[in-house]
Amino acid sequence: MVIWRSRSIWRGRFKCAESQTRVIPFARRASAAGALILGISAITANAPSRLWLSELVSNLAVPLGLFGLAVTIAAIVCRARPAGLIAIGASAGLLWPMGAGFAPRRLIPFNSEAPSLSIVVANVYALNPQPDRLLELLAAQSADVVVLTEPPPPIMRALSGNHTALTESATLLRSPPRRGEHAWLVVLSRFPAELVEDPSDGVLACDLETPLGPIRFVACHVISPRSLGRYKRASAQLERVAALAQADGRAVVIAGDFNAVPTARSQQRLALRTNTRRAAPLWRAGTFPARWPSLLRLHLDGALVSESLGVVGWESIELPGSDHLGVRIVLQKRTSP
Repeated sequence: MVIWRSRSIWRGRFKCAESQTRVIPFARRASAAGALILGISAITANAPSRLWLSELVSNLAVPLGLFGLAVTIAAIVCRARPAGLIAIGASAGLLWPMGAGFAPRRLIPFNSEAPSLSIVVANVYALNPQPDRLLELLAAQSADVVVLTEPPPPIMRALSGNHTALTESATLLRSPPRRGEHAWLVVLSRFPAELVEDPSDGVLACDLETPLGPIRFVACHVISPRSLGRYKRASAQLERVAALAQADGRAVVIAGDFNAVPTARSQQRLALRTNTRRAAPLWRAGTFPARWPSLLRLHLDGALVSESLGVVGWESIELPGSDHLGVRIVLQKRTSP
């Protein structure tokens, strides 16, 4: 049977060789282009300095890894050996410097006889059209500590009038907004809390007295590094976070909207400097954008915790009116083996 549009001939279910003369060269060219993109990405990811593009590439580790797999498969199918070898080598070179972000992060067994600390982290969106429903949902979580980034004016008014609405006997701490850069940042604690220094620029540090012992708690809303100027400001924020997390023997929790995924270079530097690790289990779905399929969401919201603290619970929370999912984290002290 002759297919006039493609000028090919079919015999049963199989196409003759003449019809493949266009498909295979196209697949080889596509594989070569994909390998080139992966190679450039790998070189950028391994740049020795703190380049803005290196930060962007490190945030895209998972999508680039999947893209590398697709390029490799395509190269094997169309027998484009050079492109396949380049894709494999580039993918390895791309993922190697981000390996710490893929380190296993497992939940530890919950001990019903030991005290625990529950934390809710929520970017609630500055233009949230459903503040009443959002307050009801957050109150139902009954968390010990609540971190709110970008709370809209109705929520700020509600908290100012009755800041025990979300946690009983709460201490309310606030970092003021800065026009064009930072929205409100709020921390509510069921336990006594004392500011380390005046909060500003999307960073708020306090010392909490909790059933797990004293904790240096640093809340943050880091600027998205989508441009070079914003990347520099975000780096300055993270430098301040790292300095405030030096707690003289206290356990450390850093929580908020990091606008970066665990594989990001900035997150790995922060974890190394503060001796903390991301609390999210490795294979859990991300938090942004909330309406996207779970496999495509990015882990932007969450916490880094000291090694002395074990994560016994981690779950995402749907936030009415927000483009982020919230996160509920439960911590307990690690016991010596």
